[in-house]
Amino acid sequence: LLAAPCAAPLAECPVGALAARGGAMGPLGALMLAAFLARVTGAIHQRGLGPTGTDDDEGDDRRVGVFVMLPLDVVSENRALRDPKALEQQLNRLVVAGVDGFAVDVWWGLTEVRPGKYDFGPYLKLVHMAAVRGLKVQLVASFHQCGGNVNDDCDIPLPDFVLNDKNQNIWFRDRL
Repeated sequence: LLAAPCAAPLAECPVGALAARGGAMGPLGALMLAAFLARVTGAIHQRGLGPTGTDDDEGDDRRVGVFVMLPLDVVSENRALRDPKALEQQLNRLVVAGVDGFAVDVWWGLTEVRPGKYDFGPYLKLVHMAAVRGLKVQLVASFHQCGGNVNDDCDIPLPDFVLNDKNQNIWFRDRL
């Protein structure tokens, strides 16, 4: 049974009302799922269940944080944030949904432009965008290529110098 759509913030809507807001998974569906997960973790917390830890700023060590994974290509192949205006709107929606933060891949192929020379500029901008909204960020060090899997729609290769035959001395060798 579906309830009437809820006009309150997503994290405060009953589960049935969330389902009544829309059924297709997409940006709104993902937000509804995030809101649902926030409600579930809140219910877990109220019952004194769930994992313990000290990650919560309020000192509550029983709350399970809800994080949403950003798209793989939030930083484009040309080392810039893809569509910053749309990204700002998406982050605002995450705040409204009541999530704690987001996770994002930090691609080796985008950050190490030359051996030992790094450019984290777009990721620093992304962290700043999160900070002004009170969102936490989980940076995932991704030392593999992006693309080549089923339904992958982005292509972020390893750094060029890694694939260059002249740089074979960069690989770890157990010399024992």
